[in-house]
Amino acid sequence: MSLLKKIAFVLGLLLGLLLLVGALLPSSYQVERSIVINRPPEEVYVLVADFEEQARWNPWIKLAKANKFSSKGTAMEEGHSWTWAGEDIGRGEMVLKKCKMGQFVETEMNFLPPVDMKAQNVWTLEPSGNGTLVRWSNVGNCSFPAMRFFTIFSEGVLGQDFDKGLTALKILAEQ
Repeated sequence: MSLLKKIAFVLGLLLGLLLLVGALLPSSYQVERSIVINRPPEEVYVLVADFEEQARWNPWIKLAKANKFSSKGTAMEEGHSWTWAGEDIGRGEMVLKKCKMGQFVETEMNFLPPVDMKAQNVWTLEPSGNGTLVRWSNVGNCSFPAMRFFTIFSEGVLGQDFDKGLTALKILAEQ
């Protein structure tokens, strides 16, 4: 067997293994973090439901300051959208799907190719003593096979970002 055929055979085996492992990995993930903020739910809600306000604390938006952002629709109303494009974060859109003042905000995030993934963010706000218990969860579906490898690392990677974001939200809200 020639060297070229051996290399092609090994590459074929590696590709097959990659596809097999990808097929065995979960197609979805869920990450959730929470924090208590010493402000009423209605005040915290504005910082979460308004995408312009999220730019002040959300680690993903802060990471991409040099990228292009635009928004459509009325802030804090269903249908409001926020689009982004940049080399370090790719392209995508976040749309406010459901919200209720002082109670919850639900968004859908659409990541455009090459990532090609959808995810839902949900922030719930519950009175807790003199403050608000804020829960931030993210659930996503990963395409086969490459993006399924993200499910292995989602808890660690997204969890750290959520912890940073919730801490920044707490600092901002309590100023």
